Formats: sequence, structure tokens, C-alpha cells
Amino acid sequence: MSNKLGKYRLMKRSPNLAPHLPETAAFGINQFWRLLKKYGDIIVKPNNGSRGRNVIRIYSSGKDRYIIHYERRKSIVRGITSAYRSTLRIVGRGRYIVQRRVPLATVSRRPFDVRVIVQRKIGSNKWTVTGKVAKLAGKGYIVTNLTRSNGTPLHASNAIGRSTIPNRRKKGVLVKLNNIAVRTASCLRKMYPKHRIYGLDTGISNTGHIWIIEANRFPAMSHFYKLGDQTMIRRIKRFNQDNKDSFEFLSHSIGAFPSA
Repeated sequence: MSNKLGKYRLMKRSPNLAPHLPETAAFGINQFWRLLKKYGDIIVKPNNGSRGRNVIRIYSSGKDRYIIHYERRKSIVRGITSAYRSTLRIVGRGRYIVQRRVPLATVSRRPFDVRVIVQRKIGSNKWTVTGKVAKLAGKGYIVTNLTRSNGTPLHASNAIGRSTIPNRRKKGVLVKLNNIAVRTASCLRKMYPKHRIYGLDTGISNTGHIWIIEANRFPAMSHFYKLGDQTMIRRIKRFNQDNKDSFEFLSHSIGAFPSA
């Protein structure tokens, strides 16, 4: 249950979180067909951590044609069976999930999501949001992982302010992000009672609706270093200063805090 699908199933049982979860299932021909027919636009990705690797988008272009978007490459196939077979050639024998692709707001026609860090101190039951950074996908990529897509980090407030979200819907989005992050961490504690940090990848639609795309137990901190906001970095570190290993995990490329 420690994989993406297990966390999804746990959060799906929460009435507060369920409306923010894109429908997700184990990858297989039946679920692939069902979700692609239902939504016309899906994502297939590894069930375990990928950091943006091997993420595939499959969507309908009409007239029984489907586009397979992988990295910066696109191919067009005819028929849903061909779409599945093309995806299977990329996936191989790995364990993958298939997920509704949620439409993300964009900045300069590039989609973005927001990484939210939520932490609690040793001996405390209180979760606190300690950092947020928007990840703007590189041109032509579907993934927002900065290294994978040569993307751009932005302050979350900056990205939202510049985004395609209508002005009347921008107000309160950051507060909603914080609330959802805290609720998510509280829910996941049922599965990981000793864990003290999560990195949530959250998407925002043009209507201002917030989606929980993924909940990472060992989130990379490189986004925050690339953003260069030392105040935020110090806050994340300070929240974990009672752990002697915190600075080892907070590396400039990949890092996270251990459980305790």
C-alpha cells in the first residue's frame, strides 16, 4: 500500500479529499479503455516514484484517432487498441497506473503544478505547510519536473497571478492549497504513523479547483534551491532541526527528511 495506488485508495475514502483526486486505477487493458473512453485524456505513469520519468499522455484527437505524448515526442494512432499497444510498448512489464489527466492552468501556454511541503515536528500532531513552489513545465513537455523538462520554478503566488485562472477565482487559492495539504498529511498518517514530511504535487484548473496529483513521502528539495528563496529553505530546515540527519537529506539535487 506504500505506492501511488495505495495512497490514492486511502485518500479516496476521505470525504474531504475525494473531490480533489483524479480517478486512478492499476494499468491494464480494461482500465485503460474505460478511463480513456470516459475522459478522452489520460496519464500513464509508474506506480512507484518516477520524478517525471516514463510519464505518458494519451488523448483523443477525434475520429477514432489518439495521440501518444511521451517526453517531447508525439505519435498518432488509429483505434483504442492501437493506443493501448503503443503505450504497452513503452511501459513494458513495469507496474504502472492510469489516471485521468486533469487540465492544468498555464503560464505562457506552459502547464504548472505546485509542490507543497507539509511537516510536523517530533512529538507533535500538528501539520504545517512550510513551503510552496510552482513548477512550470518546459516547452513541449507534459511533465512539470524541472530537471526532466528543463522547466522553471516560480513562487506559487507569482504563477497563480500570471496564470490563465480568471482573476475572480485566484483569491483564496493559496489558502485552499494549505488546507488540502494539511488534510492530506493527516489522512496519510493512518498509513505512515511515524512520517513527518510530505511533498504534495497539486494541480490547479482554470476554475480554481485544486487536484492532488501525487503525495511524495521523500520529496526532492531541488525545486526550492532552484527558486532561491532562502527564507523558505531555512523554514523547511528549521522545522526539522531536531533531526541530526536533516541536512544530509536536504541536498541541492534530491533530498528529503527521514521518518521519525
